[in-house]
Parts: sequence; structure tokens; C-alpha cells
Amino acid sequence: MSTAPPPEVDVVVVGSGPNGLAAAVTLARAGLSVQVLESQPTIGGGARTLDLGLAQGVVHDICSAAHPLALASPFFDAFDVRARGVRAIAPAASYAQPLDAQPAAIAWRDLERTAEGLGADGPAWRATIGTLARHEDLVVELALGDKRSVPPALLTPRSLLTAPLFGAMIGLQGTPAWDLPFRTERARALLSGVAAHAIGTMPSLALSATAMLLGTIWHGVGWPIPVGGSQSIVDTLVADLRAHGGQIITDHHVRTWRDVPPARAVLLDTPAGAAADILANRLPASLERALRRFPHGDAAAKVDFVLSGPVPWRDPEVGEAG
Repeated sequence: MSTAPPPEVDVVVVGSGPNGLAAAVTLARAGLSVQVLESQPTIGGGARTLDLGLAQGVVHDICSAAHPLALASPFFDAFDVRARGVRAIAPAASYAQPLDAQPAAIAWRDLERTAEGLGADGPAWRATIGTLARHEDLVVELALGDKRSVPPALLTPRSLLTAPLFGAMIGLQGTPAWDLPFRTERARALLSGVAAHAIGTMPSLALSATAMLLGTIWHGVGWPIPVGGSQSIVDTLVADLRAHGGQIITDHHVRTWRDVPPARAVLLDTPAGAAADILANRLPASLERALRRFPHGDAAAKVDFVLSGPVPWRDPEVGEAG
């Protein structure tokens, strides 16, 4: 009687994007043997940085832009990329929303400076986004906690105001009345601009949650840009994974289950359709159909300009945004 060969590793992770690497690091630190498979010749997925040969000494983040969660998310907060040598610079303004025939709406890290720039909506901004920003750690726990337990911050008196406000703002922002708390075009532009980072149909609950989270963070740690590109964050994850015995194999295409080495567990950091192909006939039919029908958000494009000087913005303060 033949038996299946024993697994070569405890866990195989398919995909070396930030999520896959974070999972691999967590498991390797727990003492499991981990192998990461990446189809590309370089590691990092959407957080890769490449030299495209467009200008000497210039490298490009080919997918990512700002990295607000590289300092704020529970995983990266514990991982502490800054202590591992990553230099992250948070600009004075996280982003800017140029407007016709009036000054741009600027998302300054400084809450008071932002509120003052919103005129009549300044008090409402302080009462809503400002309140959330003052309790940034609680908002991050609510949005990004593991959902397996009650976040410790929720057991504190300050959560009695912040948690309901966070939920109420998400609920309101996810409806056609999303702009009800604010009267000016500039305040509404700041909210719609940050919500658009989630890439989806507006308004919606998913986008409103993203808007509230990112809006809270921009008044706190800001939206930092890692010096040297997002690859510097990836490199710290890779170094830690290898220090704990993890392996990474590049140029390894996983199209079907046959391409996955034997393991006790397999994690997929892939698009939904690719996961359906890999797990074909291994999932309940309803789940496989759901993966294949998964609706992707609208496409987004990022353009990197190699400049000879500052951009001559009509509103010079736009140049302060990262």
C-alpha cells in the first residue's frame, strides 16, 4: 500500500506581495517551516521597486504610492520597519485635491491647519475626523484588528464616543447622503478624494471605511514614503523571513494545484480568479463560482514623472503633498 510523501515544509505561501510576506513572517516566527513561491523574478508583488532605465539613479515603485499602513497597521506597528532601517518620510500634506476657480483642498497632517483651510466646515471637521484622529490607535484596531477578539482599546472609556462615531461616519459616507456633514466643496473634495483610494463604486460602505481609516491616519502618522522605494519595506520582511528559516523561490509559476509542493497548509496571496484556478475541483462548487465571479474594482494608473524642477501648480500648496 503506497502512502503520500511527507510534506517538505509546514506552509507554502503563493505570492510574495506584502500580505503573503507578512503571513510568511508570522508563521516562520512561530517556528513553522515556510516556503514562499513567486512567479516574478523579483520579490514584493505590488510593493516592488524597479530601475526602469528612464533616468540615472531613479527607481520606480511600479504599483504602490504612499504607504499609510506601513507604520499604522497592527502587523507593521509590531514589526517596526523604522527600527529595521527603513527611512519613511511623511510629507506635511498627505494629498491635495485641486479644484476649479478656487484654492485646492489640502489634507495637511496638522489637524488645525486642515480645519482652518476648510472655512465654514472647520468645526465639523474637528468634531468628526479630528475626534477620530485623536484616537488613531482605536480606529486602526477597529478597522484592521484580527476580529477574533475584542480590541483592548475598545475596553477603555474613550471608545464610548470614538467607536460609535467611526461606525456612524462609515454608515453615512456609504450612502447618497455621504456629504451631509459638510457644506463646502473643499471638505467634500477631501473626503471623496481619500475614498477614491479604495478603487470602487462611490458611495459604498467599503469605500467609506477606507476614507475614515485613511483620513484618521493622515492626521496622525501621515502617509509616509519610504526612502529608496517600497522595496525597502519588502527587503526587511524578506530578511526577517530568511532569518527565521523561511525560503523564497522566484520564477515559480503556480497555475494549478500540481504546481504547489507538498505542505501541511497552503496560503494564497493571489487574485480571486487565480485562486479558483489553483484550487479547481478542491472547493465547494459555490465558493469556486464566487471566486470566478469576483468583481474587481475600477483600474487605476500611477504616472511617475522625472522632473527638471518643481511642478508649477496654480496653487503652490499642492506641491507640499506627497
